[in-house]
Amino acid sequence: ALGVATPEAESAARDRIVPGHVWVEAVGFWTPGYPDLRALLAGTADPELRRPPAALLPARARGRASLLTRVFAELYEQIAPPERPELPLVCGSASGEMATTLALLDQLAQGEPLSPAGFQASVHNTAAGVISIALGDRSFSTALAAGVDTWAMSLLEAMAWLSVHGGRVAVLVADEDAPTRL
Repeated sequence: ALGVATPEAESAARDRIVPGHVWVEAVGFWTPGYPDLRALLAGTADPELRRPPAALLPARARGRASLLTRVFAELYEQIAPPERPELPLVCGSASGEMATTLALLDQLAQGEPLSPAGFQASVHNTAAGVISIALGDRSFSTALAAGVDTWAMSLLEAMAWLSVHGGRVAVLVADEDAPTRL
């Protein structure tokens, strides 16, 4: 059965989903040539900087991490509180690990065998999992791949979490320049 919601019912539903006050505690930024927002605003580019350091990740994980996963790790490193509490994590990317996925599809097209480890790194929630494992964080994490709506959907996901649980949530949104041949 379908019904028509009254304005009062819609307002009550919105109040349950969206908390009254949400604020931004920290902002992270990374792009090739600029390690953070301060460098971008100052115009102090480092042409050698092509991949984020992602020091948060253990060396082995960092070595095999995609550019997108490294960017997410770098953003987390920039915004995380110094005491590193367990922090719910929302990772948003328009298309997820598209470069990794396309590389796997190329392997398939060329008849090369696929590695299960390669597939594991091709899903849109790779970064959320890698960061949570690196931190030993067992709190909530999720990943969204919602195209042009990713930023808004990521914020809405965080706000829904906050409305139920309160506290803090790390919201990371990143993308890579990947071919769009699909």
